[in-house]
Amino acid sequence: MITAILKGHPMRRRLFLAFFILSVVFVLPALADNCEGDTAGLCAGLSPDTIASYPEPLVEPLATNDTAVTDRIYQRVLNPIDIYDAPNGNVVSQLV
Repeated sequence: MITAILKGHPMRRRLFLAFFILSVVFVLPALADNCEGDTAGLCAGLSPDTIASYPEPLVEPLATNDTAVTDRIYQRVLNPIDIYDAPNGNVVSQLV
């Protein structure tokens, strides 16, 4: 399969090369992490102790403004609609 990619279009070769380089740069360091001790199985990210050392953030949920959420009526457009550049102006496109 790789030989078919490399024999193909030049752009395909460039994309394959870019993908390969990015894979080497980002994936191999993640695989090379030390996965021993308390963090066995965690090859990327923070250890549970590091995560536990940060306090829970104080967050207040926002109240929902029901009038702002439900003040619009949406309807399906069945026929194309002309879009003008100004009131009583020229048609610039259509909403289909």
